[in-house]
Amino acid sequence: MVNPVIPVELKHNANWDIKHLNLDFQTVGDHKRLQLSELEELRNDAYDLSKKYKDKMKWIHDKSILSKDLSIVQKSFYMITSCIVS
Repeated sequence: MVNPVIPVELKHNANWDIKHLNLDFQTVGDHKRLQLSELEELRNDAYDLSKKYKDKMKWIHDKSILSKDLSIVQKSFYMITSCIVS
């Protein structure tokens, strides 16, 4: 089988294209890592905000419960249900 002869200019262009593509892959990889880190930051921020929201809603709920005066019947019902659940 005969090896085809490739002109030097074509080899040079092929090498330049390969080098150019490798640089683009590096750039794309860096961009992808940057996007992933930004996404992780957004996820962490969302987690922190949801935790703050949950704590605030719990505080508001607990505040509304503590300010109520329970009658004797409600207190006894609460005691009975808490003993049954426990």
